[in-house]
Amino acid sequence: MEFLTFAILVIGYLIYVSIKKLKEKNRSIPAAKVTPSSKSKPNEQPIRKNRAKTKASYRPITEDQKEFFNFFNIKVTNVTTEKDARKIVDDYIAELKIKEDPMLVEWESYDQILNELSEPESRESYNIKKLLKKLIKQALADLKSDGHTYEDILFDMHLLTD
Repeated sequence: MEFLTFAILVIGYLIYVSIKKLKEKNRSIPAAKVTPSSKSKPNEQPIRKNRAKTKASYRPITEDQKEFFNFFNIKVTNVTTEKDARKIVDDYIAELKIKEDPMLVEWESYDQILNELSEPESRESYNIKKLLKKLIKQALADLKSDGHTYEDILFDMHLLTD
């Protein structure tokens, strides 16, 4: 019985080492070129890049990113892709964290309010049948002008939903 256990452990270790070597070997293989060469055969298909990566780099700016830019009054004219916008948002948030700016807490609260109200279960608990972002933003603006912060509203959502 001990021999059998030892043999299973050795086989498991050998499999582990083999997989590790294969992974290292695959990392060292250079990527194939994308463009077809003039010497390629007529029926041969050129090797293409992973289409998911290329599609991801051309995705338009998301609604959350647009909301972020509007919230902080950031004018972005040459940013057209989600990837570029994500970099701007990440850099801006990092800058706010360094400065310990209270607007970051306001943004996080505002974003959380919108995310919470976009979930059907949350809307149901506040007796909201349909999400009308324009109406919610107007109600948030009214509460904000009355002196409430987004953090206050987040902790007492009934201020918004009443």
